[in-house]
Amino acid sequence: MKLLGFLFMLLLLAALSCNNPSSANPHGDKDSTCFGDTVCVDFSFVSRRDSLERLVLDFTLELSNQTDRPLALDSLQSETWIEIIPDTTGLPTWIWRSPETYQPDSVVHSVVLLPDSVSRYRDTWPRIDDYGAPIPQGRYRIRAKIMGFPAPELRYDEL
Repeated sequence: MKLLGFLFMLLLLAALSCNNPSSANPHGDKDSTCFGDTVCVDFSFVSRRDSLERLVLDFTLELSNQTDRPLALDSLQSETWIEIIPDTTGLPTWIWRSPETYQPDSVVHSVVLLPDSVSRYRDTWPRIDDYGAPIPQGRYRIRAKIMGFPAPELRYDEL
């Protein structure tokens, strides 16, 4: 009977650790957020091996129209980006930012999202910083915006 109780506690602890939202998955993560009943932002990443067998992270950032009418959206090109930040208590300093040619600009881009359509932005992070150095082990926060709409923040653990 004690053995059965012990096994039950182990299973309970394993289930609780799998449902811990603060743990970061090194293999991938996904989250969504909606702004009223008009648009939703989906943000995800998955890890994979590239053609040279290096581990990379593929990001997908999507803005979807949740209405039954076209939406005209105006934003700066610089309002779509992804950045990686070490998860430390100090000031957040990004170590990588996409697009690589990111520059603040003042050119407004207009996009019309048809009903039930999606605007998608994708990029791949080779797990190096902006200077080409491999990133150290640790936890990283991943922040993003698409057309000015903030995506939910994701976490990544470099093992």
